[in-house]
Amino acid sequence: MQKIWRIKEPDLELQKKLASELKISPIISQVLINRGLRSPEEIHRFLNSSLADLHNPFLLKDIKIAVRRIKSAISRQEKIMVYGDYDVDGITSVAVMLKALTKLGAAQPLYHIPNKLKEGYGLNKPAIKAAHQKNVSLLITVDCGITSIEEIKYAAGLGIDTIVTDHHQPIDNLMPKAIAIINPKKKDCSYPYKHLAGVGLVFKLIQALTEQKQDLSYLGLITLGTIADVAPLTGENRIIVKNGLSRLTNSTLPGIRALIGISGLAGREITARDVGYALGPRLNAAGRLGSAESSLKLLLTLRDEEARAQAKILNQKNNQRQKIGNRMFKETIAKIEEGKEINFKFHKVIILWDENWHSGINGIIASRIAERYRRPTIIISLKDGLGRGSGRSIKNFHLFNAVKKCGQFLENFGGHKQAIGLTITDRNLSDFRQMANLVASEQLSGEDLIPEIDIDSELSLKEISGAFLDEIEHLRPFGLDNPQPVFLSRKLTLKTKPEIVGRNHLKMWITDGEVTHPAIWYGKAEFSSLDWREKAISLVYSPVLNNWQGKETIQLEVKDMRPA
Repeated sequence: MQKIWRIKEPDLELQKKLASELKISPIISQVLINRGLRSPEEIHRFLNSSLADLHNPFLLKDIKIAVRRIKSAISRQEKIMVYGDYDVDGITSVAVMLKALTKLGAAQPLYHIPNKLKEGYGLNKPAIKAAHQKNVSLLITVDCGITSIEEIKYAAGLGIDTIVTDHHQPIDNLMPKAIAIINPKKKDCSYPYKHLAGVGLVFKLIQALTEQKQDLSYLGLITLGTIADVAPLTGENRIIVKNGLSRLTNSTLPGIRALIGISGLAGREITARDVGYALGPRLNAAGRLGSAESSLKLLLTLRDEEARAQAKILNQKNNQRQKIGNRMFKETIAKIEEGKEINFKFHKVIILWDENWHSGINGIIASRIAERYRRPTIIISLKDGLGRGSGRSIKNFHLFNAVKKCGQFLENFGGHKQAIGLTITDRNLSDFRQMANLVASEQLSGEDLIPEIDIDSELSLKEISGAFLDEIEHLRPFGLDNPQPVFLSRKLTLKTKPEIVGRNHLKMWITDGEVTHPAIWYGKAEFSSLDWREKAISLVYSPVLNNWQGKETIQLEVKDMRPA
């Protein structure tokens, strides 16, 4: 499907003003304008943000109550349990909270991360009952709990106080009766930044517990969880990640060093992309396949030998996850292409289910299908009449709000704009699919379903220099809401026929007749038969510095191309 190229409207006057005042190029000025930064002061904060710019944690509603209760529990040596989630955000949240509680003097704090296949997401009564039997009197949730109304009521009945830290969206602003709820998305919380990951909220709680003394030993783990959860890299998240990536690269934690080593990243600077494509998936693999115990052990261990053993286990689980995912992806495509369950004339949301699908892989498949077909996608695994599903959305569709309108067909659900999880009985599947598509038909236009690329500016190849790429480097870390800059160059030609390199990538040489650069198009080996030599092309790409065997060269990372 041909993509829509959306070139940002240049603001030439503001470009010139910012370039002059900040001593940056007009093109980079436009990139910053495209990110919503329009004053020298805003841009200075963006480029030079430091940990000193983090908000006061006591601006979070209920955090004073939480601090008092935790300090009281520590002083009285009560049993504290940290209850988390099985994804990277949840695992790092548990690890950081446990380390902080131990450092503050808590008496051997316990933890519970539910088994995804046996318990599902969030708090559950059997786990709370088990905590009660271990004499737990304080439960601290991390990356979960905001929708656990009945479970927290059950805990209170057993004499267990609960503190909720969760960044997920409350449903209809209904809140559990916890003694403290730390969530900036609550209507009555005036905290200035609303997009912290679960581990970011744990960081704020620790700041409050330590009276805002900066303990940077946690920053690498907090960065890992923030990036892996695809949190927007703006505001406080940007500050955390920008300052935390170096802590990740130079981590003294045996588990992080072992994870970096088995991912083939030892001896190099870790980037947000490395976390997203190498470290995060390995750490996520155990939880997706059932128990996240190996991942948490890796982050908690202080012994190099155990760290290497756990990293090896996670690498094997990640390979297993990839094999299962590839099979499920092919089966999902086959269902779609067959046309019996999904008809694109009527279905703007893809909802599919199967008894042979692994529920831990649903989110990955939903993401790949949503990207491939440019439709919100929910993939559901069935077992014994109950379905567990994960959904991923597209740019202009709030998936959580849409699913909420179909709540009468669901047993449970939660999430946010771009991602949701749900449980549903098999008898409600067809009605749910029908209702979700009715909601989508009211909200999505035909154009919303066409893939698009946001382009920062047009650029000529001769404008790409080492100094220009240095300016781009200052915009890092790249991620959600601060994407890598993308440019368009016209009237280019291919100097060589594209060749397949690596697993599934295309390499070629691009020229405008005067300047020539190598270009790489990731994951597009199917286009290797194209030979556009002698034909003028337009190219959409991100320029990068490629370091190979100690030699740096300019390379173009292709996003799309077409005949001029």
